[in-house]
Amino acid sequence: MKAIRVINIILLFVVLLMENSTHAEEYAYTELLPSGWTRVYPEGINSKGDIVGWGYGADDIEKVFIYSNGNYTEFLIPGPPEMKAFSINEDSDVVGFVGDYRTYRGFIYNKGAYIEVVPPDFTWAALQAINNKGVAVGFGGPKGSTGSAGFLYEKGVNTKLLAPGWITSMALNINDGGKVVGQFSDSSGTRGFLYTGGKFTDLLPSDWDSSWSEAVDINNKGFVIGSGAKSGNNRGYLYDGKDYKEIAPPGWSCINLNAINDSGEIVGNGCDAKGVYGAFIYSGGTYRILELPDFFVEAFNQTLTATNINNAGIIIGYGLIAPGKIGGYIATPVPDLTGSWTTPVTQNCKTTTRGQKCTLKGTLTIENIGIRDASSTYVNFYLSDNGNFDQTDTPLKPFSTGKLKAGKSKSIKLNYNLPTGISASGKYVIGVIDPDNLVAEANESNNIVVYGLIP
Repeated sequence: MKAIRVINIILLFVVLLMENSTHAEEYAYTELLPSGWTRVYPEGINSKGDIVGWGYGADDIEKVFIYSNGNYTEFLIPGPPEMKAFSINEDSDVVGFVGDYRTYRGFIYNKGAYIEVVPPDFTWAALQAINNKGVAVGFGGPKGSTGSAGFLYEKGVNTKLLAPGWITSMALNINDGGKVVGQFSDSSGTRGFLYTGGKFTDLLPSDWDSSWSEAVDINNKGFVIGSGAKSGNNRGYLYDGKDYKEIAPPGWSCINLNAINDSGEIVGNGCDAKGVYGAFIYSGGTYRILELPDFFVEAFNQTLTATNINNAGIIIGYGLIAPGKIGGYIATPVPDLTGSWTTPVTQNCKTTTRGQKCTLKGTLTIENIGIRDASSTYVNFYLSDNGNFDQTDTPLKPFSTGKLKAGKSKSIKLNYNLPTGISASGKYVIGVIDPDNLVAEANESNNIVVYGLIP
């Protein structure tokens, strides 16, 4: 669950590979763009993979879309020129706001049912997130005030989230335990907050500037992410309830963290050492820079923005499809199987009463270099005259790979008796991994491993 209220639509192309970061092809990308739309901004994704966002259709009217199982549902409240949606829970409750660029009305939408949410003592409201228990958070304008105040909405009851001494506040996200994060301002500056059990906690790393920070997301383990200023530069932080950890790919600056899932995987954006702005994921101590999908175009200082990540590790965001056309993407983490001959292929021949009998032996080591486990598939071995795999090559023997965890390898030992009178001398042995594409991979072009010439 994530909510970012300042929509940054600057898309920049990341080309620099940093220390402790990778650019491996570890995701399968799917384009996200309703038919006829010219701009789309995916914002929320639940654990089922349902996605919600907003954008502009061919009529250039701002509206909301819901994407589920390959199908799009468009949602528009007639009249207001502005409509945005930011969050979707497991029950398909969608929250956002409609307005006229000055005042707003929050809404909750589910499969055709629509209710507006504006606390009785507020003049306007904008919902930002909803948890899996149907509790929503947002912010709005209290009557008689020129500032904003955060609030919590549960079954028709509104709770204002504005601590004594605060001037303004915004509630940006909520986890399933009811813990809320957001941003507030007082006489000393603007900072993030955590609200739980009726109590507010300021969130600011001790050596960071007190002038500005925010808390944008919290997972169900209570881990909070946010961004703020450190020595005048935007940085990201992770707060585990006790300690803070700075989150930024090595050499990067102007960091904005956007979402964290229950596994602690974080997505965000920032500037590399050359000042180019791009998207990254932080997982298990490793930073990965998101690649540009084939259906997006490269342009000066333009690449992907990552807005959210669900508990399956699926990332959503947006990028430039064509000049003036912004499309969304779904980045699904997948395995990637490849291999190498770790023991040379040898041929041993002997003469029998029926003729020459030759045996081929060798070891092909299969490795999963992706970031998700691979289900069981198989390897086919072939004898080839030229080392270029095609259907004219002679099949030898298939082997099952079994399941292969991410980052692990497995050795397949080839031991094959050729037909009497057949020799492999001057030929090649080819291992074809996952020949029927049973495993969806990030890279399907590295599954053919050739050895030869055989003496």
